[in-house]
Amino acid sequence: YPKTNNSLMPHINNSGPSPHFDGTHFSYWKTSMESHLRSCSEELWEVVVRGYNPVDPTNLTSREYYDRQLNATARDKIRSAVHRSLHDQVCNLESAKELWDRIVILQEGTNLIQKSKYESAKSEMTLFMIKDDETLTMAYARLDALRVKIKGLGCDKYHDGFDVNDEFIKSKIVSMIAVEDKQLALNLQLLDAQNNFTPDDLVSYFTATENMAKEGKKVKDMNRAIGNQSLALKAKVVQAKEDDE
Repeated sequence: YPKTNNSLMPHINNSGPSPHFDGTHFSYWKTSMESHLRSCSEELWEVVVRGYNPVDPTNLTSREYYDRQLNATARDKIRSAVHRSLHDQVCNLESAKELWDRIVILQEGTNLIQKSKYESAKSEMTLFMIKDDETLTMAYARLDALRVKIKGLGCDKYHDGFDVNDEFIKSKIVSMIAVEDKQLALNLQLLDAQNNFTPDDLVSYFTATENMAKEGKKVKDMNRAIGNQSLALKAKVVQAKEDDE
């Protein structure tokens, strides 16, 4: 742990400006902001999560001075990242943790509303299926975005047994492939059992197989066209000979 009495000030990496929140796509901004704070310093995110709570604000220890700097930096980065109307609602909060928690409540609602959104996202994930006009790659992008959304809604804190891990995502991918090709879906399950594929591996394997099938069909069609042309040419030659005779 880097915080010691010999460390007067924390080291903050220069990771550029904070990602801006314009009032839309809050879940995306929330994960981006966490990533930004962690890239600046893991301790910045730590002080946002656990808060800054000095025992005696008028007589800080060396460690509390250290934490105060972390809190001030995290608070400034969060404040500078939000749009003006939201900033005006939270600008009086001095604790980075309180500031972050308040923004989350204002954007996602109370725990009851968040739980409702989480249950809705769970249902969407359970019933997830590829659309008629989608490729597997397009459907996988939607599936992965939904996984991020569920994690952003705090699925880890509900402990309800619902886990959108790699195995769950792979089962969804295989079920989508089975709609088009049951034998390929079975082959992928067997290959996954032997090689422990990632979800990306499964999608890539399907795409490669699909591309090879398309190329094979193209070659077959070309050969058929060439064969038809040859037959037509032979027929013309035979007809010409008959005409001469």
